[in-house]
Amino acid sequence: MNKITIFFVVASIVGVLYLAYRLIPRIRIWVAHFKKIIRIWVAHFKKIYHGYCVITYMDDEKLSEVSKRRLEVVGKKTLVLDMDETLMTAVIQRCQRQKLPEFPYDHKLILQRHDASAVYVYKRPHVDYFLDCVSKWYDLVIFTASTSNYAGPILDYLERGKGILRKRLFREDCIDVLGLKAKYVSLASPDLANVFLLDDSNVECRFNAGNAIKISSYVIGKRDQELINILPFLDCLRFTQDVRSVLGLCTRFECLTTNHCKLIKGRRPI
Repeated sequence: MNKITIFFVVASIVGVLYLAYRLIPRIRIWVAHFKKIIRIWVAHFKKIYHGYCVITYMDDEKLSEVSKRRLEVVGKKTLVLDMDETLMTAVIQRCQRQKLPEFPYDHKLILQRHDASAVYVYKRPHVDYFLDCVSKWYDLVIFTASTSNYAGPILDYLERGKGILRKRLFREDCIDVLGLKAKYVSLASPDLANVFLLDDSNVECRFNAGNAIKISSYVIGKRDQELINILPFLDCLRFTQDVRSVLGLCTRFECLTTNHCKLIKGRRPI
């Protein structure tokens, strides 16, 4: 091989390596963007599927006369619902560079504060149908540890102008217990036989031991069926004379305030 041939061979190798050095990162970026677009379209499809998925539950008109009479005897109960991670999850965007989840959001609002943060609301799957069902069975009360400025517009969106929420309680309504914000159901209704809480927080369930149901927290983008799965249990619970006769059987949640009092006295909680 003469010198000219060797020169062209070396130049070709160097050229190929240079092109690979410049193009491979770009190709990787293009592939990453393509995957992101696919994930977003899949997420949109899932949300459309959830929105049009037909779910039906037995209407009260199909109840027997005995069941209807039983509901008249026991009276209508109060269901206290948590908001964040129970009915929805929100992401607060404090700056434009903050990345949002790749799952499409349901609602956007601007907090009327000095920083004008944007709040992106992600509804839990089937929350609209859930609220429509339980609003016929119970008096609904929302009790959230969030401020009214933040939670009020979100609850307006979830309520959809139907007026199904009898009362709204916010952070200022919570009771401070040793530095913890307690959401006692007695603040929603003093009749503890006919009121209970649905919350994703273990702490709040312990504050209301015997009057609480624990539900898993909603994770954005997760195929979640919790609200649908709990409907049969809530349907049955409204027929009881005292909700504590059922919920009190759960020994998972010991009274948090009682345990704190024992710790303060220097005794080990049981």
